[in-house]
Amino acid sequence: MLLISHATDDKKYVEYLVTFFENIGLNQKHMICSSAPGYGIPLNQPVYDWLASKFMDFDVDLYVIFVLSDRYYSSSPCLNEMGAAWVTKKEYTSILLPGFNFSQIKGAINPNQISIKLDSDEDELKQRLNELKDN
Repeated sequence: MLLISHATDDKKYVEYLVTFFENIGLNQKHMICSSAPGYGIPLNQPVYDWLASKFMDFDVDLYVIFVLSDRYYSSSPCLNEMGAAWVTKKEYTSILLPGFNFSQIKGAINPNQISIKLDSDEDELKQRLNELKDN
């Protein structure tokens, strides 16, 4: 299962990511994304309890995509998801939105782990997105 951890204000970028993952075959059974209709937390569910159950369910192989921006680091729910991924040792990929730089990565995310920067060189971006698709 894939969790796209992002700030609500970064929704326009996240919509493209959801489409990217849909195009490679993921659907509502495989993806959690609170900003995409059909991919969010079910009605009447307590948000943090529901998310915690996904992080703690050993029958679910949860992979996290961190969509990093200044807005991400200003969001308590985002930082909660980052901490949960760190504590449960989930694999992840970081995607840096335009204008957000590698030097700004902090917290529980390893700044030395190779990430995807959306405003990088076009050839590099294509290569990294292909690697993400293969993962």
